[in-house]
Amino acid sequence: MGVVRTNKWIELYTKHWSKERKNEWYMLQQQTFIHPLLQQFQTKDANGLHQYLLEMGLCRPDVDLSETLETFRKKDWWRVIQEHFHLLKEKWSGPEVPIYLFPVELRHEMIRTHLGGKMGLSLPNLILLFIDSNTGVDDVRALLTHEYHHVCRLEVTKETEETITLLESMVMEGLAELAVEDVIGKHALAGWTSHYNQLWKKEWVERWISPHLLLKGREKHFHYLYGSVQLGIPKWLGYYYGFQVVQSAMKNEPNRDTVLWLRCPAKEIFDKSTYL
Repeated sequence: MGVVRTNKWIELYTKHWSKERKNEWYMLQQQTFIHPLLQQFQTKDANGLHQYLLEMGLCRPDVDLSETLETFRKKDWWRVIQEHFHLLKEKWSGPEVPIYLFPVELRHEMIRTHLGGKMGLSLPNLILLFIDSNTGVDDVRALLTHEYHHVCRLEVTKETEETITLLESMVMEGLAELAVEDVIGKHALAGWTSHYNQLWKKEWVERWISPHLLLKGREKHFHYLYGSVQLGIPKWLGYYYGFQVVQSAMKNEPNRDTVLWLRCPAKEIFDKSTYL
């Protein structure tokens, strides 16, 4: 299946979008971007899905996308993504999934300041990519590599949002970024992979990670993965730790083929790790 031609959706959106019709912006975006996704997300709640995707990085409906669409066309993002998807699918013997490309919301602070102006969302049956007009080619490929690795990992583990443990969540993020390093290069790694290289405190693991390794339910992992100012949990703690665990485990093994590690149980990777 590969890349869905969401350029047609954006064209329709820009055709009907007008500065003078503010009261129609939200419903226009919902009709053009959200309704076609309802079946893929297995829901009839268009408002709920719309709000979720806005939180995840979809551009807000008050944005005129005419210039963004033109830039996306010039960069031929749909072709770039399709070609890279085929490369990854062959490399990892992965499943066919639809990939949806949308403009990102740069007023989203975390996306703007910590994620390089891009964001991805992956489920076992689809991938959504949110990027900016200025996003570089390697950044787009890295984003797709990370998200498609999640899809392949989920196909192996059969985990769901309800059954996944914090340990698997962290390992899955670490494995996905090591795949980015393998496929794209070290320069394309996410900033959180090195966030605490000079500031690491092992007591963070003892306090926030170790007691919750087997905590099930992705929604319960949010604070431990992303951090929490209110709870005093360092930003990106779980993401950073997951990458360091996987990286140290792989260093101690002669075979560093990311395809084999894709299928390795999280507990086995954790036991091989020497990172504290």
